[in-house]
Amino acid sequence: MGAMAGAATEARIARIEGVLKQVDRRLSHLKSEMASIRAEMGMLRGEVSKLREEMDRRFGEVYRRQLRCVLVFIAAMWVLITMLILRPCRMP
Repeated sequence: MGAMAGAATEARIARIEGVLKQVDRRLSHLKSEMASIRAEMGMLRGEVSKLREEMDRRFGEVYRRQLRCVLVFIAAMWVLITMLILRPCRMP
């Protein structure tokens, strides 16, 4: 019975070793997948950073354009009001 128990124990150990090898292979696969995902995330971060810079640049352009329009409008109103105030009064 000792030889049978030893063989059964060895079979169990062999089965456990096989399971551990499968787990090791799967973990290695997951590790490589995680590395590729991290690389992709790094690329995406770079692209998002570029897009953010582009948006900041474009919003800056729009802001400057709007500010220019507002200043031109204010200057035109100032000229118009000044002309209305300073025009000579005609007496009837």
